[in-house]
Amino acid sequence: MRFNEEDEEKYLKLINNTRRGSNKDFEELFRRYWPLVRRLWQRYNISGLELADWEQEARVVMLEVIRLYNNQGPRMFSYFFKECLTNRIRDIQRQT
Repeated sequence: MRFNEEDEEKYLKLINNTRRGSNKDFEELFRRYWPLVRRLWQRYNISGLELADWEQEARVVMLEVIRLYNNQGPRMFSYFFKECLTNRIRDIQRQT
């Protein structure tokens, strides 16, 4: 994702508010990353994994990424989230 300075501040605010327990900000943050989540689901096309199931998996991954995130900026958050999602897909593939 591309970020200008204003976007970076918005994303950091969403991340920090979510860390403090804001469900509204979590939903907004997840909505912003939905295209990435969907694109990975389409790319890896795991048989038997419905989009709704993958969405739930991605939500869990995002919560874990937010918990582990150490405020290095939204670019690093995006990269870390994408890597964790990709690793989760690989875990699912190994299980099936």
